[in-house]
Amino acid sequence: MGGVAAGRDPKKLPGVQDDPSCEEALLRSFGGGGESGRGLGCEVIGKLGEGSEGVVYVVQERGEGGKRFAVKAFKARNKQGVSTAAVREVKLLRELKHDNVVRLRSVHVAKPERRVFLSYECCSTDLQQLIRRHHANRDPIPEYTVKSALWQLLRALDYLHSSWVVHRDVKPENVLVDRETGACKIADFGCAKVFRNDPRALRQSTGAVVTLWYRAPELLLGCSDYSPAIDVWALGCVFAEMLRLRPLFHSEQRKGNRFQAAQMERIISILGRPSGASHAWRGLHHWRHNTDGVADYKPPKGKSRRLRDMVSLKEDSPALDLLRRMLEYDPNKRVTAAKALEHEYFRVEPFPGSSCFEEEAAGGGKRRRAGPNTPSSFC
Repeated sequence: MGGVAAGRDPKKLPGVQDDPSCEEALLRSFGGGGESGRGLGCEVIGKLGEGSEGVVYVVQERGEGGKRFAVKAFKARNKQGVSTAAVREVKLLRELKHDNVVRLRSVHVAKPERRVFLSYECCSTDLQQLIRRHHANRDPIPEYTVKSALWQLLRALDYLHSSWVVHRDVKPENVLVDRETGACKIADFGCAKVFRNDPRALRQSTGAVVTLWYRAPELLLGCSDYSPAIDVWALGCVFAEMLRLRPLFHSEQRKGNRFQAAQMERIISILGRPSGASHAWRGLHHWRHNTDGVADYKPPKGKSRRLRDMVSLKEDSPALDLLRRMLEYDPNKRVTAAKALEHEYFRVEPFPGSSCFEEEAAGGGKRRRAGPNTPSSFC
């Protein structure tokens, strides 16, 4: 399930299945409906989105100037009726406090269903919507916006990783964008993991993590002993997507196959075949038993497309250098979020800011806030 952005029309989103029991519990908890009459007196505007873990609704406080917020209704997963993903997200977001991490407002458990509702700040849009709008208009995202968004998201990852948290699902739809403040916020912590107190936490993880197009090579090759470097790779993919307005490593996912060879080949077709001395390939014999299909896999040979051409950057561009460091095959050599923030890319104009909806005023050295007449490039 993606982020909780209010840019979509919640009443017109297709593909959302009605769930009367969920809606009744939602109204009982937030709308003041039901026999208890103990709700919060809010108006449920409509459904915003739906994913494997549940449904996201838009709710608004009643009265003049009432604020909108998002409510994620989790599906019951275990025998106790409480979603494991909900428990994980509550534990994390109650502790995590950062300008670029989504803020949890409240937690509600509807009885007797034990349906868990989490309410969050509701942002104007998300990065996926912004990219799609630019793509539809054939209008590149301004350099200042790209740089500021990346800078903010690296700050978020640096904070998470220093707090011993791996997000494990960084992608454009999980990045909320606040039109008022220009802040980018990482959301959806249903897949996140804490690994400080238990070094085995990541090694013992089961199933695929990270959405396929943003999945690091070590995960594709079956590595279970991965690190926060997987988040940096995913954000590198997001960086490239902001530059080219479409995913960099897109391939068709084959259901039932843990090893997605087409995705690995897509990466190699752009980044080139890694050298035999690369950690990624030296560790292959340790990983291959974890994933069916890896044992017999051989990286394809042939000329690869140049990354610089895919993102339309010059060879000596600091942006290209940082992107290459984020998309390093070897997770041990991949740049960390902390080191990426020190990169030259952020030390040359236009300098990044805490609002990605500002830009350098021509010749004035000052930044201006996007106003009502701001072009569509600012959402």
